[in-house]
Amino acid sequence: MCYPDGASSVGVQGKPLGSQVTAALAWGLRFLILLCLLVLGPGLRAQESGGIAGEFSDFDHGATGFPLEGVHGEVTCESCHLDGALTGTPETCVGCHDYGIAAGKPETHPPSSDNCGQCHTAQNWKPFAFDHAFVEGACVECHDGGTASGKPADHIASTDTCDACHVTSDWTDVRVDHAAVSGTCVSCHNGVTATGKSENHLPTTDSCDDCHVVTDWTDVRFDHASVSGACASCHNGSTATGKPGNHIPSSNSCDDCHVVTDWTDVRFDHASVSGACASCHNGSTATGKPGNHIPSSNLCEDCHQTTEWSEVRVNHDSVAGACVTCHNGSFAQGKPSDHPQSSNACDDCHDTREWDD
Repeated sequence: MCYPDGASSVGVQGKPLGSQVTAALAWGLRFLILLCLLVLGPGLRAQESGGIAGEFSDFDHGATGFPLEGVHGEVTCESCHLDGALTGTPETCVGCHDYGIAAGKPETHPPSSDNCGQCHTAQNWKPFAFDHAFVEGACVECHDGGTASGKPADHIASTDTCDACHVTSDWTDVRVDHAAVSGTCVSCHNGVTATGKSENHLPTTDSCDDCHVVTDWTDVRFDHASVSGACASCHNGSTATGKPGNHIPSSNSCDDCHVVTDWTDVRFDHASVSGACASCHNGSTATGKPGNHIPSSNLCEDCHQTTEWSEVRVNHDSVAGACVTCHNGSFAQGKPSDHPQSSNACDDCHDTREWDD
Protein backbone atom coordinates (compact mmCIF):
# COMPACT_ATOMS: atom_id res chain seq x y z
CA MET A 1 0.00 0.00 0.00
CA CYS A 2 1.31 3.44 -0.84
CA TYR A 3 1.01 6.41 1.60
CA PRO A 4 1.38 10.08 0.78
CA ASP A 5 4.61 11.97 1.45
CA GLY A 6 6.42 8.73 1.52
CA ALA A 7 4.86 7.41 4.71
CA SER A 8 5.11 3.71 5.18
CA SER A 9 2.58 1.17 6.45
CA VAL A 10 4.73 0.44 9.48
CA GLY A 11 3.60 2.03 12.74
CA VAL A 12 5.31 2.61 16.05
CA GLN A 13 7.47 -0.11 17.51
CA GLY A 14 7.60 -1.60 14.10
CA LYS A 15 3.93 -2.81 14.27
CA PRO A 16 1.65 -2.42 11.32
CA LEU A 17 -0.34 0.82 11.42
CA GLY A 18 -3.70 -0.91 10.69
CA SER A 19 -3.51 -3.12 13.76
CA GLN A 20 -2.76 -0.13 15.95
CA VAL A 21 -5.88 1.71 14.66
CA THR A 22 -8.05 -1.32 15.25
CA ALA A 23 -6.82 -1.63 18.81
CA ALA A 24 -7.48 2.05 19.48
CA LEU A 25 -11.03 1.79 18.20
CA ALA A 26 -11.66 -1.24 20.40
CA TRP A 27 -10.50 0.60 23.51
CA GLY A 28 -12.65 3.62 22.58
CA LEU A 29 -15.73 1.45 22.18
CA ARG A 30 -15.10 -0.15 25.58
CA PHE A 31 -14.86 3.30 27.15
CA LEU A 32 -18.12 4.45 25.49
CA ILE A 33 -20.01 1.37 26.71
CA LEU A 34 -18.71 1.92 30.24
CA LEU A 35 -19.78 5.56 30.13
CA CYS A 36 -23.29 4.59 28.97
CA LEU A 37 -23.59 2.07 31.79
CA LEU A 38 -22.58 4.67 34.32
CA VAL A 39 -25.15 7.18 33.01
CA LEU A 40 -28.05 4.93 32.05
CA GLY A 41 -27.50 2.09 34.42
CA PRO A 42 -29.85 3.19 37.26
CA GLY A 43 -32.69 3.80 34.80
CA LEU A 44 -32.18 0.46 33.09
CA ARG A 45 -32.06 -1.32 36.43
CA ALA A 46 -35.31 0.47 37.42
CA GLN A 47 -37.00 -0.65 34.22
CA GLU A 48 -35.78 -4.21 34.74
CA SER A 49 -37.24 -4.21 38.25
CA GLY A 50 -40.64 -2.59 37.42
CA GLY A 51 -40.26 0.89 35.87
CA ILE A 52 -40.97 3.94 38.05
CA ALA A 53 -42.68 1.71 40.56
CA GLY A 54 -39.51 -0.31 40.93
CA GLU A 55 -37.39 2.77 41.44
CA PHE A 56 -39.89 4.24 43.98
CA SER A 57 -41.11 1.00 45.49
CA ASP A 58 -40.95 2.41 49.02
CA PHE A 59 -42.36 5.84 48.11
CA ASP A 60 -45.39 7.09 50.14
CA HIS A 61 -47.67 8.54 47.45
CA GLY A 62 -49.95 9.97 50.11
CA ALA A 63 -47.20 12.46 50.95
CA THR A 64 -47.99 14.21 47.67
CA GLY A 65 -51.50 14.99 48.81
CA PHE A 66 -52.95 12.45 46.37
CA PRO A 67 -53.12 9.04 48.09
CA LEU A 68 -53.59 6.13 45.71
CA GLU A 69 -56.99 4.81 46.81
CA GLY A 70 -59.12 2.12 45.24
CA VAL A 71 -58.54 1.46 41.56
CA HIS A 72 -55.92 4.24 41.39
CA GLY A 73 -53.58 1.98 43.37
CA GLU A 74 -53.90 -0.80 40.82
CA VAL A 75 -52.79 1.03 37.66
CA THR A 76 -49.17 1.43 36.60
CA CYS A 77 -47.37 4.63 37.44
CA GLU A 78 -46.80 5.30 33.75
CA SER A 79 -50.58 5.40 33.21
CA CYS A 80 -50.63 8.80 34.91
CA HIS A 81 -46.98 9.86 34.81
CA LEU A 82 -46.64 10.00 31.05
CA ASP A 83 -43.07 9.77 29.71
CA GLY A 84 -41.85 9.28 33.29
CA ALA A 85 -42.74 12.87 34.28
CA LEU A 86 -43.23 12.98 38.04
CA THR A 87 -44.37 16.60 38.26
CA GLY A 88 -47.32 18.45 36.80
CA THR A 89 -49.61 15.41 36.96
CA PRO A 90 -53.34 16.43 37.19
CA GLU A 91 -55.00 15.83 40.55
CA THR A 92 -58.65 16.36 39.57
CA CYS A 93 -60.79 13.63 38.04
CA VAL A 94 -61.44 15.55 34.85
CA GLY A 95 -57.74 16.44 34.57
CA CYS A 96 -56.99 12.79 33.72
CA HIS A 97 -60.38 11.47 32.67
CA ASP A 98 -60.47 13.59 29.55
CA TYR A 99 -60.04 10.84 26.98
CA GLY A 100 -56.41 11.95 26.77
CA ILE A 101 -54.83 10.28 29.77
CA ALA A 102 -57.85 8.15 30.76
CA ALA A 103 -61.46 7.52 29.71
CA GLY A 104 -63.70 10.54 30.31
CA LYS A 105 -67.40 11.29 30.74
CA PRO A 106 -69.33 9.46 27.99
CA GLU A 107 -71.72 11.21 25.65
CA THR A 108 -74.66 9.44 27.30
CA HIS A 109 -73.74 10.82 30.73
CA PRO A 110 -76.48 12.94 32.36
CA PRO A 111 -75.84 16.68 32.05
CA SER A 112 -73.67 17.50 35.06
CA SER A 113 -70.70 19.43 36.36
CA ASP A 114 -67.17 18.00 36.08
CA ASN A 115 -66.99 17.34 39.81
CA CYS A 116 -66.99 13.54 39.35
CA GLY A 117 -66.25 12.84 43.02
CA GLN A 118 -69.68 14.06 44.06
CA CYS A 119 -71.19 10.87 42.67
CA HIS A 120 -68.33 8.49 41.91
CA THR A 121 -65.54 7.08 44.09
CA ALA A 122 -62.10 5.74 43.22
CA GLN A 123 -63.00 2.46 44.89
CA ASN A 124 -65.38 1.50 42.11
CA TRP A 125 -66.86 3.71 39.40
CA LYS A 126 -70.10 1.77 39.76
CA PRO A 127 -72.32 1.76 41.79
CA PHE A 128 -72.37 5.45 42.59
CA ALA A 129 -74.01 7.74 45.13
CA PHE A 130 -76.03 10.16 43.01
CA ASP A 131 -75.92 13.80 44.04
CA HIS A 132 -78.61 15.74 42.17
CA ALA A 133 -77.03 19.03 43.25
CA PHE A 134 -74.46 18.62 40.49
CA VAL A 135 -76.90 17.70 37.73
CA GLU A 136 -77.48 20.58 35.34
CA GLY A 137 -80.31 19.23 33.18
CA ALA A 138 -84.02 18.86 33.84
CA CYS A 139 -85.25 15.81 35.76
CA VAL A 140 -86.93 14.29 32.72
CA GLU A 141 -83.66 14.26 30.77
CA CYS A 142 -82.64 11.29 32.94
CA HIS A 143 -85.90 10.18 34.48
CA ASP A 144 -87.36 9.15 31.14
CA GLY A 145 -87.93 5.48 31.89
CA GLY A 146 -84.71 4.61 30.04
CA THR A 147 -81.73 6.23 31.72
CA ALA A 148 -83.53 6.27 35.08
CA SER A 149 -87.01 5.54 36.40
CA GLY A 150 -89.55 7.86 34.81
CA LYS A 151 -93.07 9.02 35.54
CA PRO A 152 -95.22 5.90 36.11
CA ALA A 153 -98.31 5.18 34.04
CA ASP A 154 -100.63 5.92 36.97
CA HIS A 155 -99.04 9.31 37.71
CA ILE A 156 -101.48 12.18 37.86
CA ALA A 157 -101.77 14.19 34.66
CA SER A 158 -98.97 16.77 34.85
CA THR A 159 -96.15 18.50 33.04
CA ASP A 160 -92.62 17.06 33.06
CA THR A 161 -91.37 19.63 35.54
CA CYS A 162 -90.82 17.01 38.23
CA ASP A 163 -89.17 19.35 40.72
CA ALA A 164 -92.34 21.43 40.88
CA CYS A 165 -93.68 18.79 43.28
CA HIS A 166 -90.81 16.40 44.13
CA VAL A 167 -87.51 16.90 45.93
CA THR A 168 -84.36 14.87 45.25
CA SER A 169 -83.75 14.03 48.89
CA ASP A 170 -86.99 12.06 49.19
CA TRP A 171 -89.07 11.33 46.10
CA THR A 172 -92.15 10.47 48.18
CA ASP A 173 -92.06 13.80 50.02
CA VAL A 174 -94.43 15.58 47.65
CA ARG A 175 -95.52 19.20 47.84
CA VAL A 176 -98.08 19.50 45.06
CA ASP A 177 -97.80 22.53 42.83
CA HIS A 178 -101.14 22.68 41.06
CA ALA A 179 -99.61 24.91 38.38
CA ALA A 180 -97.81 21.81 37.08
CA VAL A 181 -100.97 19.66 37.02
CA SER A 182 -102.53 19.45 33.58
CA GLY A 183 -105.63 17.41 34.41
CA THR A 184 -108.88 18.52 36.01
CA CYS A 185 -109.27 18.75 39.78
CA VAL A 186 -111.47 15.67 39.98
CA SER A 187 -108.92 13.53 38.12
CA CYS A 188 -106.98 13.56 41.42
CA HIS A 189 -109.50 14.79 43.98
CA ASN A 190 -111.68 11.72 43.58
CA GLY A 191 -111.49 10.40 47.13
CA VAL A 192 -108.82 7.86 46.17
CA THR A 193 -105.78 9.65 44.77
CA ALA A 194 -106.54 12.74 46.85
CA THR A 195 -109.33 14.03 49.07
CA GLY A 196 -112.49 14.41 47.04
CA LYS A 197 -115.77 16.25 47.36
CA SER A 198 -117.21 15.63 50.82
CA GLU A 199 -120.56 13.93 51.34
CA ASN A 200 -122.11 17.12 52.68
CA HIS A 201 -120.89 19.19 49.74
CA LEU A 202 -123.69 21.03 48.02
CA PRO A 203 -124.89 19.54 44.72
CA THR A 204 -122.50 20.72 42.01
CA THR A 205 -120.64 19.70 38.92
CA ASP A 206 -117.06 18.39 39.26
CA SER A 207 -115.50 21.62 38.01
CA CYS A 208 -113.97 22.35 41.40
CA ASP A 209 -111.97 25.33 40.18
CA ASP A 210 -115.17 27.18 39.33
CA CYS A 211 -115.42 28.00 43.02
CA HIS A 212 -112.16 26.91 44.70
CA VAL A 213 -108.58 28.10 44.29
CA VAL A 214 -105.51 25.90 44.79
CA THR A 215 -103.77 28.31 47.14
CA ASP A 216 -106.50 28.06 49.78
CA TRP A 217 -109.28 25.52 49.46
CA THR A 218 -111.48 27.37 51.96
CA ASP A 219 -111.24 30.62 49.98
CA VAL A 220 -114.38 30.06 47.91
CA ARG A 221 -115.57 32.39 45.18
CA PHE A 222 -118.98 30.98 44.43
CA ASP A 223 -120.02 30.33 40.85
CA HIS A 224 -123.71 29.43 40.77
CA ALA A 225 -123.33 28.14 37.21
CA SER A 226 -121.69 25.02 38.65
CA VAL A 227 -124.44 24.33 41.18
CA SER A 228 -126.76 21.58 40.07
CA GLY A 229 -129.23 21.72 42.97
CA ALA A 230 -132.03 24.17 43.69
CA CYS A 231 -131.27 27.47 45.43
CA ALA A 232 -133.00 26.37 48.63
CA SER A 233 -130.75 23.28 48.92
CA CYS A 234 -128.02 25.73 50.03
CA HIS A 235 -129.88 28.91 50.83
CA ASN A 236 -131.68 27.28 53.72
CA GLY A 237 -130.43 29.51 56.51
CA SER A 238 -127.86 26.90 57.53
CA THR A 239 -125.51 26.17 54.64
CA ALA A 240 -126.02 29.68 53.24
CA THR A 241 -128.26 32.67 53.93
CA GLY A 242 -131.87 31.67 53.43
CA LYS A 243 -135.18 33.41 52.90
CA PRO A 244 -135.59 36.06 55.62
CA GLY A 245 -138.50 36.09 58.02
CA ASN A 246 -140.10 39.08 56.34
CA HIS A 247 -139.92 37.58 52.86
CA ILE A 248 -143.25 37.57 51.04
CA PRO A 249 -145.01 34.21 51.08
CA SER A 250 -143.57 32.27 48.16
CA SER A 251 -142.29 28.93 46.98
CA ASN A 252 -138.60 28.05 47.37
CA SER A 253 -137.88 28.51 43.68
CA CYS A 254 -135.69 31.51 44.38
CA ASP A 255 -134.52 31.83 40.79
CA ASP A 256 -138.06 32.55 39.66
CA CYS A 257 -137.50 36.08 40.88
CA HIS A 258 -133.82 36.43 41.79
CA VAL A 259 -130.63 36.19 39.73
CA VAL A 260 -127.29 34.96 41.05
CA THR A 261 -125.33 37.96 39.77
CA ASP A 262 -127.25 40.41 41.97
CA TRP A 263 -129.65 39.17 44.61
CA THR A 264 -131.39 42.54 44.88
CA ASP A 265 -132.10 42.63 41.13
CA VAL A 266 -135.56 41.09 41.35
CA ARG A 267 -137.72 40.22 38.36
CA PHE A 268 -141.01 39.33 40.03
CA ASP A 269 -142.76 36.15 39.02
CA HIS A 270 -146.20 36.06 40.63
CA ALA A 271 -146.50 32.36 39.83
CA SER A 272 -144.12 31.64 42.71
CA VAL A 273 -146.05 33.73 45.23
CA SER A 274 -148.13 31.59 47.54
CA GLY A 275 -149.90 34.34 49.49
CA ALA A 276 -152.77 36.63 48.47
CA CYS A 277 -152.08 39.78 46.46
CA ALA A 278 -152.85 42.03 49.43
CA SER A 279 -150.18 40.29 51.54
CA CYS A 280 -147.63 42.21 49.41
CA HIS A 281 -149.69 44.85 47.66
CA ASN A 282 -150.50 46.56 50.93
CA GLY A 283 -148.96 49.95 50.20
CA SER A 284 -145.88 49.04 52.21
CA THR A 285 -144.20 45.98 50.74
CA ALA A 286 -145.56 46.80 47.29
CA THR A 287 -148.01 49.26 45.74
CA GLY A 288 -151.45 48.76 47.28
CA LYS A 289 -155.01 49.62 46.39
CA PRO A 290 -155.20 53.38 45.65
CA GLY A 291 -157.52 55.74 47.55
CA ASN A 292 -159.88 56.12 44.61
CA HIS A 293 -160.28 52.41 44.08
CA ILE A 294 -163.89 51.24 44.03
CA PRO A 295 -165.00 49.63 47.26
CA SER A 296 -164.00 46.00 47.03
CA SER A 297 -162.55 43.09 48.90
CA ASN A 298 -158.77 42.54 48.90
CA LEU A 299 -158.98 39.66 46.45
CA CYS A 300 -157.15 41.65 43.77
CA GLU A 301 -156.82 38.66 41.49
CA ASP A 302 -160.61 38.48 41.16
CA CYS A 303 -160.38 41.43 38.77
CA HIS A 304 -156.70 41.96 38.02
CA GLN A 305 -154.08 39.69 36.52
CA THR A 306 -150.36 39.71 37.23
CA THR A 307 -149.26 40.03 33.61
CA GLU A 308 -151.03 43.35 33.08
CA TRP A 309 -152.44 45.17 36.11
CA SER A 310 -154.50 47.66 34.09
CA GLU A 311 -156.24 44.93 32.15
CA VAL A 312 -159.27 44.49 34.44
CA ARG A 313 -162.01 41.89 34.25
CA VAL A 314 -164.48 43.02 36.94
CA ASN A 315 -165.79 40.36 39.24
CA HIS A 316 -168.80 41.96 40.93
CA ASP A 317 -168.64 39.34 43.69
CA SER A 318 -165.62 41.17 45.06
CA VAL A 319 -167.22 44.64 44.92
CA ALA A 320 -168.26 45.78 48.37
CA GLY A 321 -170.17 48.98 47.57
CA ALA A 322 -173.52 49.55 45.92
CA CYS A 323 -173.79 49.40 42.13
CA VAL A 324 -174.25 53.16 41.83
CA THR A 325 -170.92 53.88 43.55
CA CYS A 326 -169.29 52.77 40.28
CA HIS A 327 -172.14 52.89 37.80
CA ASN A 328 -172.61 56.61 38.16
CA GLY A 329 -171.99 57.62 34.56
CA SER A 330 -168.50 58.79 35.47
CA PHE A 331 -166.55 55.89 36.81
CA ALA A 332 -168.63 53.32 34.94
CA GLN A 333 -171.70 53.38 32.77
CA GLY A 334 -174.65 54.62 34.79
CA LYS A 335 -178.41 54.64 34.51
CA PRO A 336 -179.32 55.94 31.04
CA SER A 337 -181.58 59.01 30.65
CA ASP A 338 -184.46 56.95 29.31
CA HIS A 339 -184.34 54.61 32.26
CA PRO A 340 -187.63 54.31 34.12
CA GLN A 341 -187.69 56.31 37.29
CA SER A 342 -186.34 54.17 40.05
CA SER A 343 -184.14 54.11 43.06
CA ASN A 344 -180.37 53.54 42.68
CA ALA A 345 -180.60 50.01 44.03
CA CYS A 346 -179.70 48.60 40.63
CA ASP A 347 -179.47 45.03 41.85
CA ASP A 348 -183.13 45.08 42.79
CA CYS A 349 -183.83 44.55 39.09
CA HIS A 350 -180.54 43.79 37.40
CA ASP A 351 -178.13 40.88 37.70
CA THR A 352 -174.38 41.47 37.47
CA ARG A 353 -173.92 38.45 35.23
CA GLU A 354 -176.35 39.68 32.57
CA TRP A 355 -177.44 43.35 32.82
CA ASP A 356 -180.33 42.96 30.37
CA ASP A 357 -181.65 39.88 32.07
